[in-house]
Amino acid sequence: MITGAAGGIGQALALDMVRRGAAGMALVDLSDRVVQVAREINNEAGRQVVIAYRGNTTDTAFRQEVYADVTAKAGVPRICVPAAAITKDALSGADCGGIAW
Repeated sequence: MITGAAGGIGQALALDMVRRGAAGMALVDLSDRVVQVAREINNEAGRQVVIAYRGNTTDTAFRQEVYADVTAKAGVPRICVPAAAITKDALSGADCGGIAW
């Protein structure tokens, strides 16, 4: 699970992880561009590897919905990368189980 995945470090990391053989990944961003990034990565991989989620990661309900959907589709996320440009201390951590990203 990578937040801030529509560009910059988040996008670059997602692409690198897929190139290294990641089996599945959730890309999360406030920007609509996250859908395009997911499409481009899936096209390069030749299969669906990433799923895009567009929304505000500072919104607790959105985080809970994404976590529940990812968990239902692929199991509990093992790695969370908080690459979104959030500076609130409580939201910058990557506690997937507690959905605090």
